[in-house]
Amino acid sequence: MNGTHTLAMLEILPSWAQESLVDSKAVFITAAAGLLIVTLSTYRLQSTVQHDKSGIYELGGWSRFTAWPFFSRRYDFLHSNWEKTGQELFQFRVLQAPRLEQSSEATYQPENMTWFNKHVALLFNSRRLSDVIPSLLEDINANMSRTMPGSEGTIDPFKNVYDLVVQMTIRMVSCRAISNDPAAVAEMWTYFDTIEKGATPLALLVPWLPTPATRNKEKATTALFMFLSKYIEERRNSEPSSDAFDVLIAQGLDTQAIVGAGITNTSVNSCWILIYLAAHPEWKAKATAEIQAMLSRHAPSSKDPLHERLGAIPLKAWETELPALELCIQETLRLTATGAALRRNTYGDLPVAGKIVKRGWFMVYSAGDVHLNPGILFLGTFESSHSSSLQTSILRLWTSILIAIPPAGRKTKKFLMHSSDGAVVDIPVLFAKLEIKMIVALFLAGYEYELVDKAGKPPKSLPIPDENDLQRVSLLLAMTL
Repeated sequence: MNGTHTLAMLEILPSWAQESLVDSKAVFITAAAGLLIVTLSTYRLQSTVQHDKSGIYELGGWSRFTAWPFFSRRYDFLHSNWEKTGQELFQFRVLQAPRLEQSSEATYQPENMTWFNKHVALLFNSRRLSDVIPSLLEDINANMSRTMPGSEGTIDPFKNVYDLVVQMTIRMVSCRAISNDPAAVAEMWTYFDTIEKGATPLALLVPWLPTPATRNKEKATTALFMFLSKYIEERRNSEPSSDAFDVLIAQGLDTQAIVGAGITNTSVNSCWILIYLAAHPEWKAKATAEIQAMLSRHAPSSKDPLHERLGAIPLKAWETELPALELCIQETLRLTATGAALRRNTYGDLPVAGKIVKRGWFMVYSAGDVHLNPGILFLGTFESSHSSSLQTSILRLWTSILIAIPPAGRKTKKFLMHSSDGAVVDIPVLFAKLEIKMIVALFLAGYEYELVDKAGKPPKSLPIPDENDLQRVSLLLAMTL
């Protein structure tokens, strides 16, 4: 796909009433009336919208119906519309947003980001990471022992490994009373999962309309707050420790602020990297050799269990002594980080490709247009599922511009990728990468494994990720101690 086909514009329409409805007996009547209002109002708005002078192609149809797939199958929505319209840029309209004046006065509060960054740094600083590494590796070992009690077995990475990442993340951001109790971990994650599932296209496009997902989300939010509050109050009356709750309590935060500190979400990259390594034996061998060499340098005794030896390795070694594994993680991110980034133009009318992005508009950028483009070459370790012609090149990240340097004779292309500058260190991302390294290290140093299908046979081909949903794949891992 041409690299210029990478922007979509959202212009925000006037506001809709967003009142919560609590009387369940009135749900049906309200829903019917709401849908009628949506239909009539959308028709009215669509028929009265004045075409702007930006020169950017506008998708037709009723705004909510047009935008629906943007919230359900975003990758397909963006790329199919670029192909159908034949335009470098296109725009569509959906819902509302604060005027820039309102946004700057009420929504954007720098002190809130300062508060957030400060406490994220407290939870993920080097000293605390060093202290928790042995516990995280114990979690990995315990999870694998439960999943595969014998010397061999089969696991589903998108179930077993995903559950493992949840366990490790909850340990890092809560307290031992929760993370050491599998039932408490399961209960806590159930609440988060319900809240996430409540973000349906209908809830986003018609937020005032009561739906089962919306009601379940509200109930789960309340239940999660009460669940965490109980453990936070217990920690207030206990001896201080290095647990996340204790760290935040020591900063004088109240219960509501601690609950609001949030959870760092590690993506499904831990699952995909195990699949990609199994499919590329040469890189699996390089990563395994690195891990064994690191063990020899920092934990040479073979008498201790593997997870204890890995737990004795200092944080600095995890960060600097695994360059091949680091490349594998970066390549996995290239193949899985195909979502859409949004940024609002808050300055002034912006010329783009001979057209105008107006002040206040949102720009949508599909990272997959670069990451999965066979015409753009990266420092590749795996062959892309979408192209077998991937070759080695250079990838440089400078501030907010990704510059992919192609072979000689081709012009350099620049792509807007990030809204933050390259000097910003994303501490939760560093922890997520540490999680991936520890999981891969225990897998590669402790097991032999290969890809199999549901019948236990070698797959005929690698799965092609669904760019709209990377959490489902039909491959399993056959494990042997």
